[in-house]
Amino acid sequence: MFLTEKKHQLAHKFSDSNWLMQVAYLADIFAEINSLSEKLSSFKGKLKLWMNKVKAGKTASFPSLNILLENENYSLIHVQDTVVQHMSKLVTEFDHYIPENAHKYSWIRNPFNIEAEDLPEEMSNINTLQEQLIEIQSDEALHYDFKRQHESLSSFWLKVYKEKPILGGEAMKALLPFATTYLCEAGFSALTVTKTKYRNRLQPEDDLRCSLTSKSPRFEELVNTL
Repeated sequence: MFLTEKKHQLAHKFSDSNWLMQVAYLADIFAEINSLSEKLSSFKGKLKLWMNKVKAGKTASFPSLNILLENENYSLIHVQDTVVQHMSKLVTEFDHYIPENAHKYSWIRNPFNIEAEDLPEEMSNINTLQEQLIEIQSDEALHYDFKRQHESLSSFWLKVYKEKPILGGEAMKALLPFATTYLCEAGFSALTVTKTKYRNRLQPEDDLRCSLTSKSPRFEELVNTL
């Protein structure tokens, strides 16, 4: 509605069924990709394990190949290098999409399922961070709040920040780039309600400030000044 009112060049996209279907598809496919990221990380770890096993002549992880080697009296030596090279290329491809440093934030996603010693050593104040992580892991109230999952990660770490500012601050630094779009959406909604077709000449800046502010008016003091 806002783009249409402003006659923006992209406004027509929202009446284009093909465009809308493509956006809906992308939303769905990327949601699936996000859910697969941890599984892919696990698979990447398995690839490295399997490479070492094949190098040692062990093929139990590959049932079809193992059957051939056992029943047909084939020799692994003829394809050993090819198999190892192929898995090595797969690891390289997965590293492109899932870099190693993607795991350094796992303590933020689930602070109760990681050892303090596993925090990245390159973090500043590492000793204090490890101690504070142990302390929140021992806090039953925080653990209960986290398991309820009624709040976002940002809300949880803001609560931690009040008691453990160093650990909570590190977590918030990582979460800030992925902040919610709520404030932006609230601004559009407030503008739509405030500037209707009956008030299309309104300059809404001041009205929007009042609509979006988190501050509550001190009505008693305002009334006393009348």
